[in-house]
Amino acid sequence: MLQQDLKTTFIEVFSLPPAITGLRLNKMLVSYAKKCGVEIIKKAKVIAAEVVDNKCKSVIVESHGRQKKFYADDFILATGGIYGGGLIAGIGSLKEPIFNIDIEVPEVQTDWSDKKLFSKGKQLFAQFGIEVNNNLVPITKDGKQIIDNLKIVGRNLAGYDFCYEKSGNGVALITAYKAAMDLCKVVR
Repeated sequence: MLQQDLKTTFIEVFSLPPAITGLRLNKMLVSYAKKCGVEIIKKAKVIAAEVVDNKCKSVIVESHGRQKKFYADDFILATGGIYGGGLIAGIGSLKEPIFNIDIEVPEVQTDWSDKKLFSKGKQLFAQFGIEVNNNLVPITKDGKQIIDNLKIVGRNLAGYDFCYEKSGNGVALITAYKAAMDLCKVVR
């Protein structure tokens, strides 16, 4: 009906990222963050964290062959899952590399997935991640906090298969929002 009224044809066009809308949104968010005093460091990678007595003191960042420590009261981990390099798989093991958090997985890697990759069910490997409490703080199997001033968000979280559930962006956004609001001590 709209096509007839406008005397045109609508089509869906496949485009590789980044999309123009995403670029515009990124520009607005970066501009706002800078106005709020946020320092943005490009082409940098967090390679380790300094944790003392269950509290992160700093993260170590590498950029252009140099390392620098950044100190903060609180930290949010949003590095992604296995595919994005936020979780590193070894033979019979899985680890979050910055904070060295071990993730419990079956020892035999063929047990990590359904033998039918495109099955109608969830894949076990897609659900691997860091266990957290209600405050998004990483915990051990028995519920003890691992790093008290660290919040885990998005694909780093255990327990959901973002691909099967089609929930990746939603989980990433809502957990990042919750972590930020908790750290900003916003009254809801």
